[in-house]
Amino acid sequence: MSSATSMKVIKIPEGSIFPHELEKKIIELGLKGGLIVGIGGFESLELGILNPKTREYVVNTYKSTENLNLEGVSIIGNYFLRSDGKVATHIHISIAVDERTVVGGHLIRGKVRPFLELFLIEVGEDVRKAFSHRDVIK
Repeated sequence: MSSATSMKVIKIPEGSIFPHELEKKIIELGLKGGLIVGIGGFESLELGILNPKTREYVVNTYKSTENLNLEGVSIIGNYFLRSDGKVATHIHISIAVDERTVVGGHLIRGKVRPFLELFLIEVGEDVRKAFSHRDVIK
């Protein structure tokens, strides 16, 4: 059983591509694996819903309008440093696309606007061990 060893608070700036910018920060901070929790806004966003028969994501694209941003009301996921030194992320998001509609799914990628506020709760290498199916070396 793992326990949190530290927490990092980061802000992902406007124009960044998420989760690419997050993956860079994880490497810069020397993190090994943990939990992602956050909120924030997007200019555009691609969300996937898994087709269990094909094991591929059906991807939907959302774009903000001149008057409405895409608001990430809940960003939750995990990360770990893979055996090859790259970062694996698995992030789900609920996003308000207008005043009355919230959609969600697996984050494929998004362009940040104005920023994201994220908490990275570091657990360590146990995350890679638990989710070894997502590592490059099984």
